[in-house]
Amino acid sequence: GYGAMEALFMFHLKDNLHLSAQYIGLIFSLQTLGSFVAIYAANKLNKLPRGNIIIYCGVIIGLGQTILTFSNTAVILLIVCRIVIVGSVTLLAINWFTLRQEIVPSALLGRVISSTRMLAFLALPISGMLAGVAAEYISVSLIFISAGILTIVASLIGIKTSLFETQQSIDQPINSSNK
Repeated sequence: GYGAMEALFMFHLKDNLHLSAQYIGLIFSLQTLGSFVAIYAANKLNKLPRGNIIIYCGVIIGLGQTILTFSNTAVILLIVCRIVIVGSVTLLAINWFTLRQEIVPSALLGRVISSTRMLAFLALPISGMLAGVAAEYISVSLIFISAGILTIVASLIGIKTSLFETQQSIDQPINSSNK
């Protein structure tokens, strides 16, 4: 869902919203504020289970993508949505990488990182390509809403997995020999 939106975002700004290069540059510059806030928040949220943060960030990304479609006349709303989306992506990535390092035995870490990165980064261009093809037949706003809903649903499915913890286990040391 995220890759589909990212692939079309620039075209949406230029072709659908008819924004100038200055506004587009401003939007891309300001959205990085989300990453700065996420880096600060990652330290403050380190008492929460990482899997829960990953799932909640996925839902927030999906909501941001969906709300983004309603920002066609309000550039401020568009900028706020992008700050929230980019911040959530950054916070998700921080917790994903840290969780992976915490639970994967050192001897397998290289292989696991390679495998998960390949799957994640392979999905981005495929979703972008599919979104580009779909944009020839349906509106970009509908693609953004669909991508947002897909992101929310995929994240909510995570609640039913072992990624989601109903109680905190932060006080327990991580023992990679039990994995």
